Amino acid sequence: MQRGIWSIGLVQKRIARIKNMMVVRLLNQQTLAPAARTALLRLAALRQDEAAKRTVVDQLKAQQAVVLQDEDRIRRNLAAVAANDALHARLTRALDLDETKLEQLNQAIEQATVAVDKAHQALVEAVSSLTL
Repeated sequence: MQRGIWSIGLVQKRIARIKNMMVVRLLNQQTLAPAARTALLRLAALRQDEAAKRTVVDQLKAQQAVVLQDEDRIRRNLAAVAANDALHARLTRALDLDETKLEQLNQAIEQATVAVDKAHQALVEAVSSLTL
């Protein structure tokens, strides 16, 4: 990454950190009304839940990238080995295992993404229902 250029993910993380610090500061205010404190605590918990679920999606996508790289390596090796070679059969089995792992990861990513969407929707609804 070039100096001075931030990725979108980094900017989002920094904004989230600033927002979290602001919520903590508000919660530390002695003059904060009990109802407001309760509402902010609920929002903070919902934000943490959403962030944790996003982390799971990111981890699953990282695992997916590793498997895809391994699959690419295996395909290149398969292209260099004769079809009747024992190594070819071993590489084919390894490729099959990677395909199975990718299917599992794709399903897990879909489920985790649905969980993130639900967590985000819960946060949006909680924010929308706040009254001042």
